[in-house]
Amino acid sequence: MADPFSTAAGVVGVVSLSVQLLGGCIKGFILLSTAHNLGNDVSTIVCLLELQEIQLTEWARRAGLLTGDGVLDRRLNAHAVEQTLLQLQNLLLDTDQLKKRYGLKLVQQAPTDLQTTSQHQLTLSESQKVFTGISDDTRRQIMTRAKVAQGQNIFKRLWWAAVDKEKIEKLVGDVQYLVRELWHLLDPWRHDDLANSTMAIASNMVRLNNRFDQLTSLIEALNALQGTAPPLPHASLKSVAVSAEVKALRVGLGDDDDQEPSLEPKFEAPKRQDLLRRLERLSRFKLTNFKPMKKHETMGLADYDGQRVFVEWKPINPLLRSKILPRAETLAALLSVPKDETFRSLTCKGIVEQDDTVSFVFDHPIPSRPEEPRSLLDLFSAKDGIDPPSLSDRIRLALQIARTVQNFHRSGWLHKSLRSENILFFSARHVSTVTSISDPVLAGFNFARFSSPTEISEQPSGNPKHDIYRHPSAMGEPSLSFSTLMDVYSLGTVMLEIAEWRALRYLVDSVVDVGAENVPLSKLAEVRPFLLSGRGKGGTSKLRTKMGDIYTSVCLMCLGGKVEGSLDYNDRLEPQESLLDVAVQLLESCNI
Repeated sequence: MADPFSTAAGVVGVVSLSVQLLGGCIKGFILLSTAHNLGNDVSTIVCLLELQEIQLTEWARRAGLLTGDGVLDRRLNAHAVEQTLLQLQNLLLDTDQLKKRYGLKLVQQAPTDLQTTSQHQLTLSESQKVFTGISDDTRRQIMTRAKVAQGQNIFKRLWWAAVDKEKIEKLVGDVQYLVRELWHLLDPWRHDDLANSTMAIASNMVRLNNRFDQLTSLIEALNALQGTAPPLPHASLKSVAVSAEVKALRVGLGDDDDQEPSLEPKFEAPKRQDLLRRLERLSRFKLTNFKPMKKHETMGLADYDGQRVFVEWKPINPLLRSKILPRAETLAALLSVPKDETFRSLTCKGIVEQDDTVSFVFDHPIPSRPEEPRSLLDLFSAKDGIDPPSLSDRIRLALQIARTVQNFHRSGWLHKSLRSENILFFSARHVSTVTSISDPVLAGFNFARFSSPTEISEQPSGNPKHDIYRHPSAMGEPSLSFSTLMDVYSLGTVMLEIAEWRALRYLVDSVVDVGAENVPLSKLAEVRPFLLSGRGKGGTSKLRTKMGDIYTSVCLMCLGGKVEGSLDYNDRLEPQESLLDVAVQLLESCNI
């Protein structure tokens, strides 16, 4: 039988050795990750292989092999690059070494003992396989540039005649090592680009995968990658893995009818009742002494079974009760799990039903000093000697809030009430300004819901003081379903407030007076174009001189709902980063 990896003859034209070797590596990734008979138990391994393929592609683009004329960046050591690519190509394509070193044997037809076995049993189904965003078109583009002969069968899957999971894991580890070596060859000024790219790829995969089994494999892959990728600025893959865990929990708490049966017990989504057992069963009779916060009647401190707790309550429309209560249970479960430090929310004990309301009960973050928190809105007008924070502290605060919203979105949820009134500080009364704004907590989840156009969307009550934070399409009776970009718009308004250290109502008072008796929606709709224009009194007119170019670009990006300037999505080979991912990366690049 002919070697399935035999080198195709006839390289047309003059192509650099680095590009040719890159094409061979991609061909190897394709053949290994798409071969039949891998089975469910190595789905994580396939995910890790494809992650390395994406990272190699990202490296090649930044090294100059996939841009312009495909010439390697002259600042790189060409000999070292070629030697590393050659080792990687041989590792992926040398069938003798695959068999001797890793116990892997590939054939072009199904082994005799497998020919009567159903296809469904032999390989991962498309619905179970972790979707990494790799497309055949992208692979073809790379191999075309490399002049690697493709033929019509390049994407036809081969068969594994022998599979050893432990040895496949060793193969993946060796592949990771070589790809990491290529990263290290880049100049230091490129390392942040690759680190940001790694985070964007991982974040995108959390958003792309919506099945419990896919997310389980993805979590394993992300945890396996921690410590193997280049240093990530300010954050790590851990925060993305936590988002995947929270999303997996949400999927497990969803409707069982939406989950297709899996082939292995490992991939069975936990039953809703089992997942909800992690929440303490709360009694309405143990929740007492609720005292609302000033200017925020739906939030406040209370006692539960002798302990001081923080409570958020919301009214329930009787007609929607059967839909809203399960959603509240799901959200409470999500907010109860341990999270990364970049996911700033309180830990939920559970919910309490009382007549026509439901209350979320949270542990107080400072049990030894369980006093009322202060909102970011309160701090803007503080009269107790707290000075406006420094520029660095304000940028850091904006970054913390943006990361929290990013994690919430990656988990598959929309907040819907993002404004400075719902950003709390539980230590602001007792410490200096610098410390007091270093630990923000996102609250106000009354109207949060799963990010799906088919989800029932509760309409917040009309309040001009709140509506100025909302995207025009989210006010009144919206004709469009609430989307992530509407949350991102609200983030932009909060960033503007942080920059000016002043409430938004005073920054837009030249176009709308939210304190008037009747404020028409037409006036509220003027806020967004006013902010984007950067003209007139208030608004974003002084943003650039106060906060610098990067912060201003991020703020306007959030308000406008699109990326401006040099970050062009059309230049990316893989699926686009979310706008919020780009915003967080830019804020992280600020020297604070």
